[in-house]
Amino acid sequence: MRVILIGPRWEGGWTEDCLSALERLGHSVTLAYSNEPPSALGRFARRLRLAIGWRLPGSQRFLERTRGAAYQLADGLNRNLLATLSGSPADLLLVLKGEWLFPETLAALKRSTGATLAAWWMDSPFEFSQTPAVLDNVRRALPLFDHFFIFD
Repeated sequence: MRVILIGPRWEGGWTEDCLSALERLGHSVTLAYSNEPPSALGRFARRLRLAIGWRLPGSQRFLERTRGAAYQLADGLNRNLLATLSGSPADLLLVLKGEWLFPETLAALKRSTGATLAAWWMDSPFEFSQTPAVLDNVRRALPLFDHFFIFD
């Protein structure tokens, strides 16, 4: 099976563990990080944000209203994913969390890849301390998913 795996880069290694497991099962996997900025400036902004504990709001509508660095960073992440993955044939598009992915990005990737779209969240996006912007992003994306798994 051809799988596109989109997940966060973080010290727990969840995305990399999923990649390794899928490959051991014989699947062909393309990996993309959902929180990896596409430029050196973006990577610096991400490190700074993590250092000061600031969370990037995930809703495109919220970010469009702010029109600041937060919007530019999230927009860059989404544009980078679209540019990298659009048109890549896949059987499964597996998103680990994906709170920074705009619903419009997910819809475009689903259309262009022809893949089944699935999400896997380790923590419920509806019960834990997500910002209102992240909750809005997740709620708007829900109808796009063919499967939505929550560990909690």
